[in-house]
Amino acid sequence: MGRTGLRGRGVLGRWGPNHAADPIVSMFRQGRLHFIGIERHDTHEWALPGGMVDPDELISGTLKR
Repeated sequence: MGRTGLRGRGVLGRWGPNHAADPIVSMFRQGRLHFIGIERHDTHEWALPGGMVDPDELISGTLKR
């Protein structure tokens, strides 16, 4: 067990912690909830837009990508 409490890379592909930033953008219009979603190319499932935070990257930089 490493200093991060993790063993190996895990399922996310990077050693150590794998931080993600997934913003939720929503609004109500005419009594209905609307939100921004994307269709993933690999699984064709709906997901929130966002991504993995690169080492030494600010979360705001991740969200702009």
